[in-house]
Amino acid sequence: MSGLARLHDLVNHNRALRIALYISFAVLFFALSLQFRSVTTFLGDGHLRTNQLTFGRWFLPTEFLDFLLHATLFNFVLQPLGYNSMQCYQIFSSICGLIFIIGLWRLSSKLFERSATAAFILLASSGVTAFFFGYIESYSLITCMAPFVILSGIKAVENKSGITAFIILCVVAYLIHSISIFIFMPAMIYVLLQKYFDSKIKLLNVNRFMIAATIITLIILYLVRMLFDSGLERYILPIIPNSDSPQALLTFRHLLNIVNWLCLAALPLPVIIALILKSKIRPDERQRCLIFFAVWIVIPSFLFILLFTPQLGGPRDWDLFAFAFFIILIAALIVLSVYSRRIIPVSILPVVIVSLILTGSMIGSNNSIAKSTDRFAEIIEVSQFNNLFKEYNLLNAYAKDHPEIRRRQLEFALKAWEQPPPKKSDSSLILNKLGEYYMTVNKPAEAEHYLNLSLAADPYNIFTYHYLTNFARSYGTQDDLLNLAAAMADRLPTSAKAQMDAGVLLIQLNQSEHGRACLEKAYMLDSNDVFIIVNYANLYMQDKNYPEAVRLLLRAVDINPDYFKANYNLALAYTGMRDRSSALQYLNRASALTSNQSERKQLENLKRTLGEN
Repeated sequence: MSGLARLHDLVNHNRALRIALYISFAVLFFALSLQFRSVTTFLGDGHLRTNQLTFGRWFLPTEFLDFLLHATLFNFVLQPLGYNSMQCYQIFSSICGLIFIIGLWRLSSKLFERSATAAFILLASSGVTAFFFGYIESYSLITCMAPFVILSGIKAVENKSGITAFIILCVVAYLIHSISIFIFMPAMIYVLLQKYFDSKIKLLNVNRFMIAATIITLIILYLVRMLFDSGLERYILPIIPNSDSPQALLTFRHLLNIVNWLCLAALPLPVIIALILKSKIRPDERQRCLIFFAVWIVIPSFLFILLFTPQLGGPRDWDLFAFAFFIILIAALIVLSVYSRRIIPVSILPVVIVSLILTGSMIGSNNSIAKSTDRFAEIIEVSQFNNLFKEYNLLNAYAKDHPEIRRRQLEFALKAWEQPPPKKSDSSLILNKLGEYYMTVNKPAEAEHYLNLSLAADPYNIFTYHYLTNFARSYGTQDDLLNLAAAMADRLPTSAKAQMDAGVLLIQLNQSEHGRACLEKAYMLDSNDVFIIVNYANLYMQDKNYPEAVRLLLRAVDINPDYFKANYNLALAYTGMRDRSSALQYLNRASALTSNQSERKQLENLKRTLGEN
């Protein structure tokens, strides 16, 4: 620790070096946080948050200011530049990391004068540092604010002149994330009461009063939870497990969760506690006020960890509880600064190194799709306490989209089906995926089995008919296709898309009269769907009624100017009318919209036709 102390003295006495070091460290940290950013949305509510941002949500009551800032950054800055919601969370978390580093350094310098660097490294070794490496959730902002909130509280306790600043920061924290209400409110109340009670006796009475109030509140909470249908059972753990809540206070699972959160977020904590208990230093009255302030940070944080239900299971909800443990770690350092004469003991160094290794390994796992997937699959398998359909379905979606884990697509789809799916639509969703997978690997018997199960689970799911049509085209007969088209038309008479799909398929199978009737019905059901309009216009093109086809296709292009088929068919219709200039106009528009070789080939054929005219 002497080397770190000398480094701290050197930096403190050389302003230019200090500024250069801060800037260099900030740039390095920001670059590393982007380079080793999280690449999946498995942990916490990451997947939910990115979807909420993508689909235009602006407010969340539980993390009001955090989500509002994300939405503002996304909608006004990043989305117009072409960034997606996941990248928004990644960039935001890295920016928060810069603020976090400043806050940690200021707090460390306040608590440990000659050991500030050591204290900084100790705090930075916490697993919450992973929040600033592109972590996709709502904890980066509140975590980077926490050192500033606690630092302002320390100053308020010491000289009672910064109480207003402390209260303002607490209120901002409450607006950022509701967890801060549980964690910082008692400390804020203590600081306010301390302002009015200067004597030692009165302060002890204040602490007794607050302890009594805490106990009474807990008793009332559990009485309400047990006796009334208040919704508290969703948030507060029962004392013993039951059929409705396998998670409970007195379970080995909950103990393991607490140990896991401790190791991830506050590994040096047991050593710090041992050093405090071992110390023979007797604090003075001012220091006792500081200790009480820390205690009123620890008590609500620990009660939150002990009593609050991890909605997604302990391992997945690690971030929420890691934040609470990190706050306890800071509070423990406040007390240690009193009992160690503001010097970090060298005996804590080995556990800090282990903590850094654990945090580094977590950041590395989050940066790898394969490792993150392996960890998440193991987490949900080991900690299963409810239906895991959504989790396995999410893993299946990642496996489909990423080559590194594509080999596990079938594994995750089968596990999702085994859960079982909670709703009919979920059953069809996963069964269709299984059917598609087996078609991809050319196993028709298995594909047919799962697609038939999907049809039996929900005979009115139009997507199932799409998969069955693809299957029949590859492995079935014309009669199979005819039966599917007839089934779509008969079973889904009020679905415009089903009537359209049935009509197109029937016309392809030379059942023109029945097919035309389906397309006409589809247009009657929804005359504003661009796909229906284009297919309905094809009927007029087949009849060589090109003016009516042009009228319909102009509507389609007006609704969706970027739809290749609408522009290409409009060029065909104008060609039929011998309006070469208009045909070339829409042919050129279609050329800019091609996405595959088949479309490019169609364009070449039409260009040759127009060249001959």
